[in-house]
Amino acid sequence: MKIKSIFLIVLIFIGLIGVLTKSVTVKLSINKISETDNWGPPETSGMNYFHVSNTNEFSVVKKITPAENEILQETCGYVKRNHLEPDEIPEDEDINILSKRNIFNGTDFERRGGFNAIAYAKGKVPEGTAPWAVAIGMRYSASCTGSIISPYHVLTAAHCLFKYKMATTNCVGEKIINLDINTRIYYGGTCLKKSVDMLCKTATVKEKRIRRVSYNYVYHLNLCGYGSDVAIIEVESPFKFDEMTQPICLPSPLFDEKVNIGPKEIIHNLGFGKTELNMTSVYLRRGKSLLCDENAESNNVKTVFSNGILCMRSCNTSDNIDCFGFDNMRTGICKGDSGGPDYIRMNNVTNPNDQRYMIIGIHSSGNECTPEDLKAKVYHNSVKVSYHVKEICWLTGICPESKKNQ
Repeated sequence: MKIKSIFLIVLIFIGLIGVLTKSVTVKLSINKISETDNWGPPETSGMNYFHVSNTNEFSVVKKITPAENEILQETCGYVKRNHLEPDEIPEDEDINILSKRNIFNGTDFERRGGFNAIAYAKGKVPEGTAPWAVAIGMRYSASCTGSIISPYHVLTAAHCLFKYKMATTNCVGEKIINLDINTRIYYGGTCLKKSVDMLCKTATVKEKRIRRVSYNYVYHLNLCGYGSDVAIIEVESPFKFDEMTQPICLPSPLFDEKVNIGPKEIIHNLGFGKTELNMTSVYLRRGKSLLCDENAESNNVKTVFSNGILCMRSCNTSDNIDCFGFDNMRTGICKGDSGGPDYIRMNNVTNPNDQRYMIIGIHSSGNECTPEDLKAKVYHNSVKVSYHVKEICWLTGICPESKKNQ
């Protein structure tokens, strides 16, 4: 009798998993833009990930070998060009943001000058300063940002892969996979095209096509919350690492952000997203944040260190002398910055050339990135990477050492 009861419970559990999986799969469809677009339907295999690839190909992303991982762990996180260089500033920096809003409100950055995307950033990130940053988009425009984590893999946000029929924060309704033959990974530079402020005189990025994608389906099951906004992209051919293209390190699954990141320690943010004037940027920008205060007046603070989410807030020089944006405004994460990295120094060394960097967060969501009150704090939620490292290791073979402080 006892054996029969256990068997019945197992059958019910398997049935529930099947129903749950089906309820997600039914909502997914492939957005084909031409007959040559051969993306197949999502498949499930192991853990909490769906996998999408070109038809006739094994759907799960490539896994690097233990030998490749050993080399990766020794070489990731280094900056080999323009390390610690300040951002490049347009000549019209003296025009304040209010003037810019009045003059250029509603226009497209690619066609107008007069302002410095992450909102209120100081300018363009110098070439080579963030060699792991990539833009995800089409025709040399970015819809999202990502980070190189191996010769084959880019880490980004799951919602970057989808179109949502209903523009709500809890992502109810149908989700449509938004991959087509024109989607590219732009890497190896900070300029997507020429900019009118002449910080970019030409495109400096290279491009790769996407071969496979694995994304965490728990993100949609939990109404686009609970820190599962994670996707891994495999490119069609391996990145060639040089001074312009490098992988960033992953944290250990034991890394404790609350213990190992100080209350005033700067967290760097990267993105190809919208500017403070809701205009498209054509170059990479950099912001700076701090972890949210435990007693801060924010609806997000209750999830600062729970459910795989990191709450971060904007900062200025009153928080840290090195924390500033344009006109000393607080930088904020905007549309197009999604999937980009929050990263920190992973070692304290005397020689800056020996400095290494580690990604701790993936931009996922936030409040208004350009509030009317220009001095207001701006909050954003990022996926806690350490929370997902074991799954990333299982899928990709990228496996950092299990150390609490790394």
